[in-house]
Amino acid sequence: MEVQAGFIRDISSFCDRWCARCALTTRCELFVKNDSDRASTTADSRLSLLEQVEMMRDATQKRSAQALPSETASKLPADLEPSSMAPSPEVIRNSAALHRKRQRAGLSANASVRMAVETIDHFTLFVPVRMLLCLGTVSRDGPGPQQSDANGWGKAALLGLERMRAAWRLLVDTHHYSESDVAPFLSEISRMQRNLERVVPNARAFIRPGFDELAEVSLSDSKLRRH
Repeated sequence: MEVQAGFIRDISSFCDRWCARCALTTRCELFVKNDSDRASTTADSRLSLLEQVEMMRDATQKRSAQALPSETASKLPADLEPSSMAPSPEVIRNSAALHRKRQRAGLSANASVRMAVETIDHFTLFVPVRMLLCLGTVSRDGPGPQQSDANGWGKAALLGLERMRAAWRLLVDTHHYSESDVAPFLSEISRMQRNLERVVPNARAFIRPGFDELAEVSLSDSKLRRH
């Protein structure tokens, strides 16, 4: 773990951009530069993610409208499962009912239910952006060494997908959604996980600065307190 002027180097590069729930904001230079406000920094991050997702959607639509030659130079595995930025037909058919259920869950008296809704909302923006960074880098340069950016972004996306899956399961267990309601979302989560594990099979071993070095962070904090 590298520390510069009290900040952990690159801590924000592989985090989940959810500053409001982060225990390491005081060690993050990006957070401090944004006036150390958890709520506004999280909101800014989500706005930036939304803009990036919309740009990705536009780019996907443009590519589908053009007859592009096959990308023979890509270093991505050949067996990736195809995806679409469009929602599944089941979700489109049930969109009104799903929207009502989401509103009820978001107003639940159960804080865990409300957090599950926010978790899904947040990582629905976060995961595609990190996946695109990961896949784009591997397509161009290959997966690289263990501590490569591609592995870091891949791990961040995989962890986000795991949290989305757990959030959907909680909403089913608390009877806010049915198994059939969430089946398309869980299926897409599984597809994304499989693709990431093909592209960066060693991503989970990536050590995220700070987050995967909590013992070192604690030791560094204790040294700072003694001084």
